[in-house]
Amino acid sequence: MTAVTSFFQSLWRFPKSILLAIAGIIFALYYVNTHALKQPPQVPVRAPVEKPYSHSLAGVGIVEGAEDNVAVAPFYAGRVAAVYVREGETVVAGQPLFALDTQELQASVTARAAELGAQQAALQRLQQEPRAEDIPPARAKVAAAEADYQQQAQHLARLEPLVATRAVSADELANSRLQAEAAKARLAEAQASLKRLEAGAWKPDMLQQQQRVKLAQAQLQELNVRRTQAVVRAPMSATVLQCNLRPGEWAAPMDALTDDAKAPVLLQRAGQMQVRVDVDEVNASRVHPGAQAKAFVKGNPELNFPLKFVRIEPLMVPKKNLTGDTAERHDVRVLQIIYAFTPPAFPLYVGQQIEVYIEQAADDERSTGANDRLHQEQKS
Repeated sequence: MTAVTSFFQSLWRFPKSILLAIAGIIFALYYVNTHALKQPPQVPVRAPVEKPYSHSLAGVGIVEGAEDNVAVAPFYAGRVAAVYVREGETVVAGQPLFALDTQELQASVTARAAELGAQQAALQRLQQEPRAEDIPPARAKVAAAEADYQQQAQHLARLEPLVATRAVSADELANSRLQAEAAKARLAEAQASLKRLEAGAWKPDMLQQQQRVKLAQAQLQELNVRRTQAVVRAPMSATVLQCNLRPGEWAAPMDALTDDAKAPVLLQRAGQMQVRVDVDEVNASRVHPGAQAKAFVKGNPELNFPLKFVRIEPLMVPKKNLTGDTAERHDVRVLQIIYAFTPPAFPLYVGQQIEVYIEQAADDERSTGANDRLHQEQKS
């Protein structure tokens, strides 16, 4: 008792500020140990998915159309004049989706139509040869040339006997003979021209002009086809998933789009949707054809629906659907399994990611690192 009394007396001799500081530290340590560290349990952000099967394999699924989506692009590049559809609309086969500007194309059509008209007129002129109006002048030229030849021949006949009497010189006789030969040649030329005129157009000229007409027709038809293709129509009945066009923008054909460029219009064929499930390659041997499966909407495990096995894609592809786990490898290849389903009461959208559990036999349950990581990610 004396020792305790002497201890408190010694403490009392310390400065009061130090005693208060020591008391405060003791109280703080007591409060932290008894109150501050006792926090109430945290409620999970979302309830973990309860596995529907005692033995199962987890995978990530993507909702897609029962058939592949169809990307629609113009046949040739051009400025967009009008867009007729929006996302979510249902279109039928042949319905216009969008149209390109055709002002420049229309000008080319007008020019080609005029060229075709000129070629057809030239062909018609060849087909109508000889013209009735051209025959009389040609015959008149033949008659005139024949008369001139007769005149020169008679004059030559009168001069030939006079050469012996030296009444006509040899030079004058030779000159008269040359004039008669020239008149004869003019007569032959006029007769040949008349014969060619009466025979009509030359067949090679006719064939050449016919080919020119066909070429002009083909060029005009090509422009008309391009003008028709300026209005891009739906190739089948479908739902518009994306419409990445606005009036005034430049639209490019599919072969000109880069890998990161979006298709002008993306369509989903009308019909039942399906789920494409990705299973890591390390678990591919655990997948059996015909296995039952169940899908859960991410973030809401209460929204789930059964799946019906369709097929297994025989070709493994690089993994694209990443779960976000930091330990996940990006160079893994996946086996894709196709499941069909009846549309549930709640809405589902093409491209939506869902969680899928595939039933397994009890003797085939083998743990793997990839599957454990996926389970942990789904429960977190």
